[in-house]
Amino acid sequence: MRWPSGLRPLRKTVAAFVLIIAASAASSKPSFGRPGSADWDKLVDEFFADYFSFHPSLGTYAGFHKYDSELENYSGQGVDKEVAFANRYIERFERFRPIFLSSEQQKDRRFVISQLEARLLELQAIRNWERDPDVYSGGITQSVFGIISRKFAPPEMTLF
Repeated sequence: MRWPSGLRPLRKTVAAFVLIIAASAASSKPSFGRPGSADWDKLVDEFFADYFSFHPSLGTYAGFHKYDSELENYSGQGVDKEVAFANRYIERFERFRPIFLSSEQQKDRRFVISQLEARLLELQAIRNWERDPDVYSGGITQSVFGIISRKFAPPEMTLF
């Protein structure tokens, strides 16, 4: 390859950078974080299963009827568990290096991490769950509304 004269001094720097990236990739777990990998798909499936356990109303909205009879846990213990969940999944999603993910997966990764960080901000710093009664009444109302307003299953399936 012939380098343009202005870039020739950068050849060694670029070569070193490429070697560092290649060595880093070779030293990682072979399939971890690769586009379409089973590891990525498994992480996403586990994330949503755990996420919907904290937000069963959203699970119902997404069409998973196993959450139809559940409500969110607004207790302090429930908040503590969700904080642990968010921290655990931020760490797990950050293990997937963007360089090994497709463009769509990179966006999904960044979005999920951002949403989890925002949720941690809400739960730990803003703490509306401690001072805003609408968190409770609005949450219950939204849960009931989701079940009775959507025509995604026969009533005998959605009404317990």
